[in-house]
Amino acid sequence: QQCLQSMGSTLRSRANPLGRHDSAAVSDGNILAARALVLMLLCSCKGIFWCLEQPSSSSMEWLPLFQRLLRLVTVRKIRFRMSQFGAPTPKGTVLYSSHRCISQIMDHTVPEKLQDKQMVVRYVNKAGKSRIHGGAHLKGSQAYPA
Repeated sequence: QQCLQSMGSTLRSRANPLGRHDSAAVSDGNILAARALVLMLLCSCKGIFWCLEQPSSSSMEWLPLFQRLLRLVTVRKIRFRMSQFGAPTPKGTVLYSSHRCISQIMDHTVPEKLQDKQMVVRYVNKAGKSRIHGGAHLKGSQAYPA
């Protein structure tokens, strides 16, 4: 089952990182996140370095289990745009890692060559509320450049 959902449908936020309690997909996503965090802790205990990639809009960092991990393990965080590594769009990304040299990834950036891609569509609904949904090229932005 796919757990990739927008914040509007999951109701995840910094204040409510676990999101909707009535959604099976949100619950499945929370379980997958918890499993990843347990594996990260296990790796840290065994001296194995790990790296977690998240979109910059992710609320995973605010999950209670992630916050607990941050109290137990030194975690480095680095932000960048995928276009800095050859992707055609400036998709914001965050890396979390247990390795102290993770920031050296920025030594390998390339000149950005952005393409005009529709990632999001912003509109005002009939009730006058601003809304946003994924654009025609959003799904393709999930893949790494070859």
